[in-house]
Amino acid sequence: MYLLDVLRHDVEHNQDGLSLEDAIETYQDRLKEGFVPFIKNDTLFLLRFDDDVVFYHSINAAPRQAYIDNIYYLVEVLRSKGYKAAYTELTNPKLKAFVKRYFKDSIIIDDYSIMFFN
Repeated sequence: MYLLDVLRHDVEHNQDGLSLEDAIETYQDRLKEGFVPFIKNDTLFLLRFDDDVVFYHSINAAPRQAYIDNIYYLVEVLRSKGYKAAYTELTNPKLKAFVKRYFKDSIIIDDYSIMFFN
């Protein structure tokens, strides 16, 4: 899938009340903030590196199991590069339930999910 296809799918299936135009604008804003895109099997990750911690956003068009696998792949890549933790903002209530169900090692504090790498 191309970037626009991933954004469109995410807006249509994973976001409530977000337009494609808003998603594109948010994507461009994140790039201006220093986030770097990384695509793995129809999941777009936006990554910002700060010392040994990574802040990320995910934009997803993959089926659920592929999305889970993509996140674990990202974790393994970051761990192999020496990063100690990754965190993401849980702006979507569906995402908070998803993290609680599939990423039991994550710690949820307010609207953030934090994964520590051993």
